[in-house]
Amino acid sequence: CTLEELPGERDRNYLAQEHNGESYVLKISNSCETLEFLKVQNNALESAAMLLEKGRIPSVYPNKNGEPLSRVRSTNGSLHWLRLVPYVDGLSMAEYRPHTREFLLELGAMCGTVTKALHKIPLRTLDRRLLWEMHNVQDTLNEYLTWIKDKKLRNRVSRSLDLYKRTMEPLESKLRRGWIHNDFNDYNVLVLPKLAGTPDLGLIDFGDMTHSYLVAEPAVACAYAMLDKPDPLEAAVHLIRGFHQRFPLEENELEILFPMILMRLCLSLTIGAFQQQNDPKNEYLGISQQHACELLERLHEVNPRFAHYLFRDACNMEAFPSLPEF
Repeated sequence: CTLEELPGERDRNYLAQEHNGESYVLKISNSCETLEFLKVQNNALESAAMLLEKGRIPSVYPNKNGEPLSRVRSTNGSLHWLRLVPYVDGLSMAEYRPHTREFLLELGAMCGTVTKALHKIPLRTLDRRLLWEMHNVQDTLNEYLTWIKDKKLRNRVSRSLDLYKRTMEPLESKLRRGWIHNDFNDYNVLVLPKLAGTPDLGLIDFGDMTHSYLVAEPAVACAYAMLDKPDPLEAAVHLIRGFHQRFPLEENELEILFPMILMRLCLSLTIGAFQQQNDPKNEYLGISQQHACELLERLHEVNPRFAHYLFRDACNMEAFPSLPEF
């Protein structure tokens, strides 16, 4: 068996390859990660794996005692939880092309299926706050906005936040909440091409799971699916249509969806600016920042009501709900 370390932000992940061709990922959790959260995460993996094609979600293998988690001690004495999951094969969505209408519909359908699987997992009281949580986005942006040195971009983020606040205020108490994956980015979605038809999709990295607005799930997915597209709104419409077919969105959720997409882009830009200041040699951060910056600039040319109407139409709702009848 060979071991190769994989990229990871908080945890240590190792690709284990057997001589017979079988591949696994050994996940060693950060010492700060709680057992309660890892139980929620394992529950989510099992629930999602039951609804998706076998092998496209990394469900946990039990250890020799039949338990999903093992306790290990590092050389410095710290304790960590260890899990073994199957390796999910495929290209990252960032590497795969083309992102056709059918591909985006399938991406939305997978996102909706995962939302359906996760949202009813019982809420556990966890002392855990993530920078990427949509229900804390206003505080996070206010805290990290100063890291953006470009004045035009900083103003664009501020205007996006103002739109989000105005739209969210009358809606927040009406929005559904539950557990979400919270990180449907283009490196966590894995694509297994086929000779004919839509490729198989997989999803990894449930480490940013949070209990938040359910509509944040398609908002995050849209933010990444819209990158580098000739018509970003068209890409979002296809994804939302696929999502709605598996997990129907409510009218209030569609009203906040476009501002929430902007918020995910703004989070990426502000947190990314902070990370880049602390890791200036990281070329990936600079490239991803540029793509998000370009998309945010293009979306600022879009009337939010127009996006709202397009999203309603994608879900087979009357596009203009407030027009009087004649």
